[in-house]
Amino acid sequence: MRCRLHLNRVLQKDGKIPMKNKDKINDLLGTTEWENEIYYESPQMSLFGDREKERVTIESIGRYVIKRLKLVFPGVSEKSMVLRNQNNSPLFILCFATSNPKASNISLKVADHILTHTY
Repeated sequence: MRCRLHLNRVLQKDGKIPMKNKDKINDLLGTTEWENEIYYESPQMSLFGDREKERVTIESIGRYVIKRLKLVFPGVSEKSMVLRNQNNSPLFILCFATSNPKASNISLKVADHILTHTY
């Protein structure tokens, strides 16, 4: 099943995600545990005395995606790049994974160089 989803765009800051999108995120990440990794209870109480959910940083989401990729692919770069628009809002997280274990060493070196030296 192909899942087309812009993860960052559907991960609402307050954690209120429609079930339809939650199902797509589950398919994309291969687990339902992502909510515990991407959202946390706000340390600040709301006006009504309850605590709301807050989303982790875009960099933390990138680290989580890399962790998930490592469960599937033999070669995954530890580095990722956040691609932003002209207003500096994050659009995408660029990650690299390879399925060929024989070529993973050289391809990871190239990917790491690109992810580290590209603006």
